[in-house]
Amino acid sequence: MTVRAPTTQLLVALLGLLTTACPDDGGTADPSTNTTGSTSDAPADTSGASSSADPTAATEGDDSTGEATTAADPTDASESGGGVSVCGDDVAEGVEACDGTDLVGEDCVSLGFDGGRLGCDARCLFDTAACTIACGNGVVDDGEACDGDDLDGEDCASQGFDDGALGCAADCTFDVNACVVAVCGDDAADGPEDCDGADLGVEDCISLGYDGGAVVCDAACEYDVSGCTGTANCCEVQDAVGCGNDGCEGAVCGVDPYCCETQWDGICVGEAYSMCPEVCLPVCGDGIISGGGEAAEQCEGDNLGGQTCEGLGLPAGTLACDGACAFDTTGCDGLPGPCCTANAVAGCEDAACQDAVCELDAFCCAAVWDGQCADEAGAEAACIGLPSCPDALPVCGDGVLGPGEVCDGAELDGATCASQGAVSDCCSPHDGLGCDDDACEATICAFDAFCCDTNWDGQCAGEAAENCAALCAGGVLGCAEGCDAFDVSGC
Repeated sequence: MTVRAPTTQLLVALLGLLTTACPDDGGTADPSTNTTGSTSDAPADTSGASSSADPTAATEGDDSTGEATTAADPTDASESGGGVSVCGDDVAEGVEACDGTDLVGEDCVSLGFDGGRLGCDARCLFDTAACTIACGNGVVDDGEACDGDDLDGEDCASQGFDDGALGCAADCTFDVNACVVAVCGDDAADGPEDCDGADLGVEDCISLGYDGGAVVCDAACEYDVSGCTGTANCCEVQDAVGCGNDGCEGAVCGVDPYCCETQWDGICVGEAYSMCPEVCLPVCGDGIISGGGEAAEQCEGDNLGGQTCEGLGLPAGTLACDGACAFDTTGCDGLPGPCCTANAVAGCEDAACQDAVCELDAFCCAAVWDGQCADEAGAEAACIGLPSCPDALPVCGDGVLGPGEVCDGAELDGATCASQGAVSDCCSPHDGLGCDDDACEATICAFDAFCCDTNWDGQCAGEAAENCAALCAGGVLGCAEGCDAFDVSGC
């Protein structure tokens, strides 16, 4: 089979197509080439060649040399056509959304966020990485009623209810489902009710200032103290009128009838302190339980004011009064718990461990074996190996944080110079305006007002690290020789 060679006409047509399709490949056709001069068996068709535009053809504005002038880059031209926008010159123009510090009046809120700091990236486009959606961050921000546990000081009463637990919904609005309206007679003491039926709240005759007896709730949901025994303390607020000392009551009510006609309130107590100091300033040992507030006696000799071990939340036993007119609970029965665990009673289950701890901390045997007592037990040789206690004493210097140790070598339990107050908070982001060093704060806020007007965020802290280097050097927190304190000398 004979294969025909392509005609000159076909070659010229292909050359025209290639020239049209690839104007920017840098290799333009020579406009002086005469395509009609090629030898061919058929007449040359010059129409195909002449239809292809010469990419080197001069446009309007070319110079006298015949070379084409370069057209402006359309990405650099401003929309107004009056100048060239340059990304990075702090002037937003043309197609730029922003430029450096020029945010054209926009901020995170205007872009649909709840707050934060709007930035501008190297391409002159908005950078919203530091913008925040506030709901859910645990802090009440503009437009939120609440956020998590932060109720902004509000409660059920401020929302028109009598009592209950105000909550915060997922959309940062108040959840009042657990709020209640007090209804006297429903056996639930709510809001302004002293009590309701069998619900006496937390009060009893003793807490109301009497020696004992039984308090009940009347039809108006107020305390009925007619069943209480003894007399009410003149030096403490009472729900009833008058007080238990006729002389003091007469003196106070003589100048303030409200105290004997309506209620013995805080003003009456203040008047009692002033007019009856012998009643309100107790004398331990006189057999009379007296005093009010922090000065009040708990007991006097055999007079316990009707109180018992059970009434104090302790196991049954014999309650006594010590020489300071305070309750002595050592006679309250009950099995002490493990020595390295906090207990509700004094002492712990092992006598040797208990004695070792109480020799250093008498509170643990005189009052209650609390968390501090348990920690002290963990550091006593007499307690090692007991249930809940470590198998060995802590060794200061082994790099392992043990009972009674604040730190051990490089083990600082997460503490830093900053957590120990040895580094200015200018150097770390925190909620609030400004920082704790006036000079550094003034330096930063002079060029970044956001730090003093809105929040001291990560960018402010970074600026402080750069501009207040000495303040933010931080340093290295160490552990003191005895492993019982931090060494801040390196901060």
